[in-house]
Amino acid sequence: MSMTRYFETTGNQLLDTELHFCSGANRPAEIRALVATGNNVGIAVNEIGEAGLQVIEESKGNYWQRFFVDSGAFSEVTFGANGPQITRPISDAEWTKRLARYDRLAASMGKQVYLVAPDCVAHQDETLARLAKYSAQIVGWMVAGANVIVPVQKGKLSMPEFTRAVARILGAAAQLVIWGVPMKKDATSVDELRAFVAAVKPARMHLLGIGPKSKGYRAAVAAVVGESPDCEVYSDSVRITALVGRNNGPGGGPRPITKYLAEGQGPEYAVRRAMMDELSHDVAEAEADGWVDESKDAKRSAMRLAAGGQMQLCLAVA
Repeated sequence: MSMTRYFETTGNQLLDTELHFCSGANRPAEIRALVATGNNVGIAVNEIGEAGLQVIEESKGNYWQRFFVDSGAFSEVTFGANGPQITRPISDAEWTKRLARYDRLAASMGKQVYLVAPDCVAHQDETLARLAKYSAQIVGWMVAGANVIVPVQKGKLSMPEFTRAVARILGAAAQLVIWGVPMKKDATSVDELRAFVAAVKPARMHLLGIGPKSKGYRAAVAAVVGESPDCEVYSDSVRITALVGRNNGPGGGPRPITKYLAEGQGPEYAVRRAMMDELSHDVAEAEADGWVDESKDAKRSAMRLAAGGQMQLCLAVA
């Protein structure tokens, strides 16, 4: 298994891509390919089947391998002229079904899973109501060792006030929460993010919907670590979809996964090969800049190499 990680540094701050998840990987072949290429995996629990759950559980005990598990609540809200509207509400029966899968993954995978708590995009009151309704299950996931991400949705309460409302619902367990900040749907601005971190000083945060290759990612992480230097910054973004397409790749040709599929390769091979191509490109850029370190203690090496205010790249291969 590849254990390659790369780290971007701004000044003396470490932006650790080991804390990023390639989300939208709901098919067994996609999950296997991402795991094989050393990537953390993000799934939507309403889209994954039994075979996919079993593939995730094959990584039980491989504690470097992390899985981001979303509830799929993002699909129930649409944005139009009248603002965000709940157009495809999730029924109580459907929540029961989805959260039973959370129960299973928390019990089987423990700290390897990062579960997005029940919420409602752009609807603060509904999010708080769902957190209250399923609070016993949420605390149970934490007791099992799982990580829980609580999205900080907007509404009449400020973002810091929202975290205090969550604390009243979850009690002492709220201290273990990873605060998730929406960066795509009902996106949080960098100024809002900076003010939130300055007020709350979180130990861990998750930037929902963006990653190292996303526009605005570096500015968002810089805002977080500027106010809370020791904060662990997690993130997720869809990557596989960006590598699929027949006529929108380099020179108007196919994108990598589509190209490899057209050559007759299976989906697992196609995804694995495309991800390795990306990694090779990152390695070449790192070597060209002289930022390669083969120390097994990659994180310490990256921090040691960080200097100045310019974005640098440190690649570590173990």
